[in-house]
Amino acid sequence: MSVAKRCTSGLGVLLTLVLMWIFVPLDAQATGDTADVTGVSYGPNPEQYEIFPYTTELDQATTRTDYMAATRALRGDMWDQNVPYNGSTLREVAAEEGITTREQYVNGFVWDESIERIALQRAVETRAHGRIAHERTVDADIYSATYGAQQANSEIIAWGYPSMYSAVYNGWGHGELADLIAANGYFNHDNGHLHILINPSLKYHGAAAVDNVDLGMASRNLVVEPNEAGTGLYGTFSLSYAVERSSFVPLAPGWTQDFIGNWYYLNPGGYKAVGELNLDGNNFLLEEPYGMMVTGWYTQGNDVRYYDSSGVMVTGWKYIDNTWYFFDDAGMMATGLTDINGVKYYFRDSGAMATGWQYLDNSWYYFYSSGAMATGWIKLGSTWYYLESSGVMVTGFNVINGVNYYFRDSGAMATGWIYSGEQWYYANTSGALATGWIKLGSTWYYLDPLDAHMLTGFHVINGVTYYFADSGAMATGWRYVNSNWYYFASSGAMYRGWLWLGGTWYYLSADGTMLTGSHTIDGTRYVFNSSGALQ
Repeated sequence: MSVAKRCTSGLGVLLTLVLMWIFVPLDAQATGDTADVTGVSYGPNPEQYEIFPYTTELDQATTRTDYMAATRALRGDMWDQNVPYNGSTLREVAAEEGITTREQYVNGFVWDESIERIALQRAVETRAHGRIAHERTVDADIYSATYGAQQANSEIIAWGYPSMYSAVYNGWGHGELADLIAANGYFNHDNGHLHILINPSLKYHGAAAVDNVDLGMASRNLVVEPNEAGTGLYGTFSLSYAVERSSFVPLAPGWTQDFIGNWYYLNPGGYKAVGELNLDGNNFLLEEPYGMMVTGWYTQGNDVRYYDSSGVMVTGWKYIDNTWYFFDDAGMMATGLTDINGVKYYFRDSGAMATGWQYLDNSWYYFYSSGAMATGWIKLGSTWYYLESSGVMVTGFNVINGVNYYFRDSGAMATGWIYSGEQWYYANTSGALATGWIKLGSTWYYLDPLDAHMLTGFHVINGVTYYFADSGAMATGWRYVNSNWYYFASSGAMYRGWLWLGGTWYYLSADGTMLTGSHTIDGTRYVFNSSGALQ
């Protein structure tokens, strides 16, 4: 296993990515793919393979260090898996080359200055063709052209500024571009390695996916687009290593962790489980296609679940980042009004449990600090509120347990005088609306027994006529109403007939009005002055 030379210089104007990795030696590579160049079937069943992925983002500022780190991570994963290699295993072959530790193997991948020079030359050729190309170095010191069992191998991806290209191609060399186009987007090299033209118009560059390549090939994908300034590229780089399952050294079933900290679960036989997994009553999610265990929030369509740090799907109540959430038995996060064991709670769209006042569907609700929805009477500070059994806060007039109350628009229970609908009402300290006679200070008022509104003007109550001022106060003594004088006893009762008052006689007619002038009463003629006094 050769170790590349270390690079110390930069790339200059054109950016170049050089990646090195180890391929699995497998049989029948020299015969190539079974598909014809325009076909859609690419030979071996992809289920033969186990895929080890690594993905990183790139942009104009990304340095070679990022790509070196990506490949080192992949090499570390391969070391941990101790994949089959050259009829033995990776670690055994590495030991023959004096590499005995994981660190040696991972850090053995370095930037090679000679490869960089080749890449720059290829990039110049690419610029001349007005294309971006995916090239394969042919330098014997770097590349071993033993197609039957590739060993140390390198691939170079080189590109120029956006103005330099009009399409993106994937192939072994510029001389084969015409063949690539003629083959309807597919190119089948004599050595049997199939590559695919993805979409030149979208400037998308990629090798075929693992099910589109022959045994032992790795899948490489690079999506590139001009940045806004038009001076560079950005996109996503992904690298994966394909290993034939039949050549695996089986690992023990159970949990295993890769180089970058992802957890997987191995079924009997050493294959990674994917999808939902139930172990001892606990549910886990192993995300497709690679089986990485999910932790934290997971959203699929409208369904939101939460997996704790150990990967267990949460059900019931869960306190996350100082907020309570609830998940049903299927792990679905609750939102909206939710009944839990006979108690209603409200969860926001984010799933966060709400407390305090909440305005929902044009109505107000109140939720205690526990999250439970309030119903019936509640007192907040010095103010009382009433909420229906549905939780809706009441306003206006309401009969509760046979008692009339009035609640302001804020929901606060009213006490004292209330003006509503051009009428006055009075609620005592309990909030109950008063009816009938009430005395406030030294003043009497009367409130209608049916609807509790305050009376004004003349009213007959229990056969007795009373007069109530505009303020509602019951009148006593002399009252001038509608150009007439009336007299009301201290009880409020309106006088009729003869009245002896202050040494003077007055006479009040049947309707209570005081007489003035000449009048015949019971057959006798009397004269009353303008003040109503008998002369």
